[in-house]
Amino acid sequence: MSASKEKPQRTRPAVYVGHVEDGHNEGLATFFRSVWSPTATGESVAGWRADEAEHNPADPGVEPPKWIFTRDEVVLGYLGTIPDRFSVGGESFPAYWLKGFQVDPAFRSGPVGFEILRTAIGSLQAAAATVVAPEARRLFEAHGLRDLGVLFNRILPLRPARILARLEPARVLEGVPSYIQTGTDVVRRTGLAYPAGVAVSAALAFGSMLRGRPPRGLRTTVGWDAILDEAIDAVWDEFRAQVSYAALRDARFVRWRYQDGDRYQVVAVWANGVLRGWAVVRRPGPAAQGRLEGLSVATLTDVVFLPQDTPAGLAVVAAAERLATEMGADAVLCSGSHPALGRVLSRRSFLKIPGNVHFMARDADDRCFPGPLESWWLTRGDGQADGAF
Repeated sequence: MSASKEKPQRTRPAVYVGHVEDGHNEGLATFFRSVWSPTATGESVAGWRADEAEHNPADPGVEPPKWIFTRDEVVLGYLGTIPDRFSVGGESFPAYWLKGFQVDPAFRSGPVGFEILRTAIGSLQAAAATVVAPEARRLFEAHGLRDLGVLFNRILPLRPARILARLEPARVLEGVPSYIQTGTDVVRRTGLAYPAGVAVSAALAFGSMLRGRPPRGLRTTVGWDAILDEAIDAVWDEFRAQVSYAALRDARFVRWRYQDGDRYQVVAVWANGVLRGWAVVRRPGPAAQGRLEGLSVATLTDVVFLPQDTPAGLAVVAAAERLATEMGADAVLCSGSHPALGRVLSRRSFLKIPGNVHFMARDADDRCFPGPLESWWLTRGDGQADGAF
């Protein structure tokens, strides 16, 4: 009688879900080459991680947490963070924005994304995210992040004729009454974009002059070199005392966040030598992607002024408009949450378009957080959401 053949033993794949460690650099580089950067190497990943630790504005010297999912040492998913501090009622505490969530397309219907997010949320006290994709919002909600609502969107056409000739009304004006979409489409198709653009420019300029002209006596500067750290910190100290919820905007943080001069420029408004407000404008790329595809769009990425100081708000937004025009933008886009910012943008003739950036947050501690959206001062700069059109 012959001996029975033994069944081959199946070995389970080795799975790791946890923090990124030095031994993961090469695997991360391979993953990044497939989803983000074709030039990523293990050495460049190590250098990037070390740089993030050195320049961490919330906890210098400590690398912002990152998590991966690997199977047999192959990286299938990644989630990173942006370090920050949130101010609640004038008191601040460390928090992290979830950023760079990516899963290998072949494994998006499995447990990879779920397990990464479960592990990440379980190790953070306070977490937040600015999210556009519905699938990501559902996944974040399943792990306890509250969807507090959508940041409002406002856009100011700087070159209306070019915009009317290029935009696709059904994409850009989604959610706007159909008669506006139809009228815009007719203008675009009948060659009336230029005369219509002239009329729109005149109407917007008249509206800004009538309702949003900044007062005289305010001085404007361009560039971070014109602003001392002490001035930025003084505005921040007064600002956080008046705003219920906000992300960190002291000198150390804003210089770290917006120090890339190839991408960002800053304007500031002064009265009698005292800083009254500042705004960061992101330079337009060759052409926007998404709903504004084909247009050159500058982003009013961040803006700070005291909520009750409407004159300073009008002045700093007007200065940002001039800067965006000098950058060659077709339009300037701003998103936010606080009513004070919304009112200033309206008076400067910014037009409403449907929002698409959701603010989501969670806190493991017993404190009054995250709070209603309209009590927050948020812009597209928070969570580095200024590239999502």
